[in-house]
Amino acid sequence: MKRPERLMALVLELEARPAATAAELAARMGVSRRTMLRDLQALSEVGVPLASRPGPHGGYQLVRDRVLPPVSFTVDEATALFFAQQALQDYGPLPIAADARVALGKLYQAMAPAARLRVDRLAGRMAFVSEQRAAAHPHLAALLEAALGGAVVEMRYRGRDGAAWRPVQPVGVYAEHGYWYLPAYCFLRQGMRVFRVDRVEAVRPVAEPAPRDDVAALTVADYYERFVHPRAEWLALNVRLTAEGVRQLAGDPGLRVDPDGSGWLASRVELRDVDLFADRLGRLGADAVVEEPPLLRQRIRERAAALLALYGSASQECPS
Repeated sequence: MKRPERLMALVLELEARPAATAAELAARMGVSRRTMLRDLQALSEVGVPLASRPGPHGGYQLVRDRVLPPVSFTVDEATALFFAQQALQDYGPLPIAADARVALGKLYQAMAPAARLRVDRLAGRMAFVSEQRAAAHPHLAALLEAALGGAVVEMRYRGRDGAAWRPVQPVGVYAEHGYWYLPAYCFLRQGMRVFRVDRVEAVRPVAEPAPRDDVAALTVADYYERFVHPRAEWLALNVRLTAEGVRQLAGDPGLRVDPDGSGWLASRVELRDVDLFADRLGRLGADAVVEEPPLLRQRIRERAAALLALYGSASQECPS
């Protein structure tokens, strides 16, 4: 067994048992004790967290919760990890930046020469350009840790009216337009708010108020969907069309044309766009008769009633 394969097998062996002496490991791997000691030293040098414990039940063991079993990556998967990290470079130093550099360095060294060459060549052909900001965010790690623990912290935040302390329960952080943002429940304002992390001047633990369970259960994706970009509510759309109506709506998705030239528009409409469709279809008059949704029919009726009120009845202008 070649040494790289033996070292990987050794990590698996250590992962499978609480502790083992060098002699026991050497016997399991089919090498001398001296070779085993060199292999253990090699693992330690590349960052595998090993601990040795003297005594009759001692030996070498992995520091639990500090190492993952070996994972295999394809060349494309490994390349994707390098460029995923590059995509965040314009957002400044991250709490995990040092760990990311070490992990990617290990991955790069373990790659075959041809795979390294592909990564190097792609680096000259791909770039992630975003708005670069000079804003610092020294408290990003503390706020992220509070979000992970569902904790309430007090932060000194610089707003339009100056800096003030606010008790908040962070949901998480997200990056957008070159800045880091913190969605959090603000106990001062009694509601969800979003804060610029670079405007946080200090963070400190606080005993009160108690964390809210509903906020602790939120993720950043939940916050974004509920408060930033709520999920659209769609309504079924069915419109009966004359041949002229078909001509006016030619190219619309969902348009169905019958052999006689008339047809149907069978699609859907967002609730927030109902008024836009009422204006558009209302202009077609009898050439576009809305069957559903009822709300769209109501909006068109309201517009027709408003026009009738504006112009009055024909008898008012054309006396007999």
